[in-house]
Amino acid sequence: MAEYRKKEWPRRYKNGSHLWQLALQKRKEGRCPLEPGEVAVILRAMGYPKETQIYVASGQVYGGQNRMAPLRNMFPNLVIKEELATKEELDGFRKHVTSLAALDFLVCLKSDVFVMTHGGNFAKLIIGARRYMGHRLKSIKPDKGLMSKSFGDPYMGWATFVEEVWDGGADGGKAEDELEKVVFMCGFDKEGHPVCYNI
Repeated sequence: MAEYRKKEWPRRYKNGSHLWQLALQKRKEGRCPLEPGEVAVILRAMGYPKETQIYVASGQVYGGQNRMAPLRNMFPNLVIKEELATKEELDGFRKHVTSLAALDFLVCLKSDVFVMTHGGNFAKLIIGARRYMGHRLKSIKPDKGLMSKSFGDPYMGWATFVEEVWDGGADGGKAEDELEKVVFMCGFDKEGHPVCYNI
């Protein structure tokens, strides 16, 4: 954990003075979305192997590939809709952003596992629909406040972090046979926040 923090957030946990107090408070309260690197560490703590395929449901990602690098480094089988469908297949959906959101919604709805990275309506709708449909597949809703404290604790080791993830992590229990399945998650918009579409 210490190496991950040092590499991904060299200033944040050494000296938080460069961040606004309000932003720090919101993060501690769990009102900030999880970052791609944080999602990667949480999934690894839950036991998902490097080979796990992850579909990122999002629009244009702020910071492009650099922002997604920590997630892609830990889970190289990261895909987006533009990689799964041809340009011609997507052209009919590009006229309206809600059409592209609908594609993401359907993929997330039918996924083996869904990870809620923020508290927006898009993710809430997916989790609610999965429950309503009697979805027995896993939905993961991490406690963002608890995760913020865990990521910010310079003395917390990996074993303790794994315990924290399970204490504040999954909506449903751990199932070993699910660990090899595909994980889908909400992605990040061009401003760096997870996508919340109005469908």
